[in-house]
Amino acid sequence: LVALGRSSIYGPLEVAEGMKILSLAGLKTHEVLSALVPTLNLALAGTTDVKTAADVLVSITTAFGTGAAGFRDASDIIVRAAADSKASVESIGEAMKTASVVGEQYGASLTDVGALTAMLANLGIQGSAAGTAIRNLFVDMSERTPKTAKIMKQLGLDFRDAATGGVKP
Repeated sequence: LVALGRSSIYGPLEVAEGMKILSLAGLKTHEVLSALVPTLNLALAGTTDVKTAADVLVSITTAFGTGAAGFRDASDIIVRAAADSKASVESIGEAMKTASVVGEQYGASLTDVGALTAMLANLGIQGSAAGTAIRNLFVDMSERTPKTAKIMKQLGLDFRDAATGGVKP
């Protein structure tokens, strides 16, 4: 803890606050330690505090089922999406938190959601509005209304797996 506090721009108190968020999220000690560096890197890249970075990464990796092992990838995808768009790291993180439910429910990958988030940011749709738009996109593709189902059928689009009734991967 002290070494990380000395070797980064964040002091021991901020590092400890990040560790607290990670542990409150249910990460074991070894997971907290492995997730801490990607969390600090995201906070640094996003010019945000460690607590916010930890919260974003916990939300996203939990929703996509990667846990602490996915912190590095999630951090990299958020930073890349921000670099490829006109949105901030914090805005991309917020969008991905809001949209993250599509991973489990619809089989979307973290990379796909990151790319969609960056595309929407370049159109001026950022933060939770982008996350909601992504979530609605996947819900609409699952034919939530008869009108949507009819239009998709007319276009020859079929995102449903006939065997399971779920969305095709």
